[in-house]
Amino acid sequence: MKKTLLGLAAALAMLAAPMAFADTASSAGSSYEVVCAKCYVTKGEHGAAHAACGAKCVAGGGELALLKGTKLYVPVDGNFNSLRDSFTGKVGQMVTLDGKVENKGGVNYLVVAAPAK
Repeated sequence: MKKTLLGLAAALAMLAAPMAFADTASSAGSSYEVVCAKCYVTKGEHGAAHAACGAKCVAGGGELALLKGTKLYVPVDGNFNSLRDSFTGKVGQMVTLDGKVENKGGVNYLVVAAPAK
């Protein structure tokens, strides 16, 4: 009886694990702020008040990211090529995007399905 219960518990755990640790999600029509990753991570700076500084950093080669809530996302296309150039002129602005969130090793990617609006 114990072996049967243990076997059943193990089977249920294996079925539930993918749901508990899912690393993909749909992001249909979600809004993100385009931010300078360095300024946000090191100083918490973002928003319209920081747009000019963030744009200067990004234009100088600094990395950008998409901010939603407190999470940063790296914008990529379906082949995981950077979409940085699509967003460099939008630092400090909100963009609405369709795509799929992928998380690997603690890094959040937004696989963008439609161009920035």
